[in-house]
Amino acid sequence: MSEIDALQACLAGEHAAIYAIGVAGGNLKGSRFGAARQLYAAHELRRDRLIDLITAAKAKPVAPEPAYDLPAPVTGQPAATALIRLVEQRLAVVYGDLTAGAESKETRTFAVQAGIAAAREQINWGGAPAALPLG
Repeated sequence: MSEIDALQACLAGEHAAIYAIGVAGGNLKGSRFGAARQLYAAHELRRDRLIDLITAAKAKPVAPEPAYDLPAPVTGQPAATALIRLVEQRLAVVYGDLTAGAESKETRTFAVQAGIAAAREQINWGGAPAALPLG
């Protein structure tokens, strides 16, 4: 996978994550709601950084979809937590792909940091640590 293709895949993943976390946030309360708000903001920052990297490569960033199919109805806090955990798990994998395909130190550093953040959030939302299939 080329660097630009991997960047676009990460951007598509961030668009989907922002949507999913917004949906999940409506079903969270207290500290979990606050954590989701912070996570939403972090994904917005990563989305914006990806757009900058793609634009700098003279490519057109992939646009967000108007809506995304969710893997299950989000009708309460357990389902919301599971959705966020799944989103972070999937993002860790696509950032692993970007790490493998990165051509510049800047992109590789960003990908590693974003992948670590996604893996950490997966654990924070109840997931178990897991090895990533890189490469």
